[in-house]
Amino acid sequence: MKNLVVLVWDTYWKLSSSIKRALWLIVTSQVLLMISYPFVRSSSEAIFFAAKGAKNSPVVWLQSMAFLFVVFGILNHFQQRWGIKKIYAGISFFSLGVFLFSLVLPENHKGLASLIYVTKEAYIVLLLHMAIAFLNTLMNLGKAKILYGPIGGLLSIGAVTGGYLSSWLSTRISSEELLVLGGGLIVISGLVFLMIDSSLCLSVKKETGLDKRSLFISLAPYKKYGIAVVLLLMCSQFVVNILDYQFKIILEANVAEKALRSKFISDTYIVIDALSFIFKVIVAPIFFRFASLAWAHYFLPFICVILGIGSFLSLKSSPLTAMAIFFSVVKSLDYSLFSVAKEMLYFVLPEKARYGLKYLADIISYRGAKGIISFFLLAVGTGEILFLLLSFCLIGWIIIVKYIFILFPKLTQAEDSRQQQDDSTKSKNMV
Repeated sequence: MKNLVVLVWDTYWKLSSSIKRALWLIVTSQVLLMISYPFVRSSSEAIFFAAKGAKNSPVVWLQSMAFLFVVFGILNHFQQRWGIKKIYAGISFFSLGVFLFSLVLPENHKGLASLIYVTKEAYIVLLLHMAIAFLNTLMNLGKAKILYGPIGGLLSIGAVTGGYLSSWLSTRISSEELLVLGGGLIVISGLVFLMIDSSLCLSVKKETGLDKRSLFISLAPYKKYGIAVVLLLMCSQFVVNILDYQFKIILEANVAEKALRSKFISDTYIVIDALSFIFKVIVAPIFFRFASLAWAHYFLPFICVILGIGSFLSLKSSPLTAMAIFFSVVKSLDYSLFSVAKEMLYFVLPEKARYGLKYLADIISYRGAKGIISFFLLAVGTGEILFLLLSFCLIGWIIIVKYIFILFPKLTQAEDSRQQQDDSTKSKNMV
């Protein structure tokens, strides 16, 4: 443990002063974002269910996916003109603006309830993944393996803190007031992000020679790898959302009282965030130091298979406990080890393609997958057929990992050669 702390400390101090400052500003903004999310999640869902009912959840999932894709297209168009800092701050203020309407419009307004829910789904994906994509441009693979675990741990502390605060405040203030309070934290996160040195931002980094074409044109030489990464993330989110759905179905069948059901969900997410913190801070730096990246990506689907078999065998005797354990462990691993492992897939690409793929893959996978899987969940219903659907997703996940790591060594070699050429060019220019 002592050696691990020393390794993290040494890696951090070897960063340049400008990158260290940017790192702390990014981490601070994301911790604030993670504190805000439990506020916004609990209040927006309460407002939506009161206005439209839980049965309309799949519909609003699809609306969220459509809204996110529209926003994604707009941001892609204006990325080079506005820059990442202005876009981040703009989304922050827009989110607060939407939430403020909850204080002035009539209670249970159906249109506003949907807009609030959609905004909740969009802001966390856009801001979190935009910030991490930017952080990826400041790091290399070796530093990311060491630092991303502890960074993720700090974000988990923010999520746990937000969960406890929102739970405490929910009995003292209205859902609308809790929502606006969460929006205020989002805006503070945006203001912190604005403090990052503009010379580090991708859109104004002159020395990289970036032109004004779309970020994603740079992905054309890597389209097979890019598609594989998108499919990998979609499979992982299919699995997580199937488990989420099955968990809530079993919870509803076994816990009748609404208050007890809500408390069980809150307690489950506190456990998930606590496990994520342990995995990120303690397990991740050791795990990625000794395990290859390929085996790290095989690890989670194999764990899902083992837990799935155990849960399936335990469903008749203790269904809620079995499903809660299955969901909590997989969700916490998705937040922690898999979250770190997937970030490392981007480092084999040049800086611009790295940012573009991160931005594209995360937005399509994290909300697109939720929208797509909702069709299947409505079609198949519940029961054993869900485990069959889960099995197909896990098999697809493992096959895609195999394909990615056929391409990965070639891309790593090409990126190493490119970096050596860049270093050589810089040395000659200095002379």
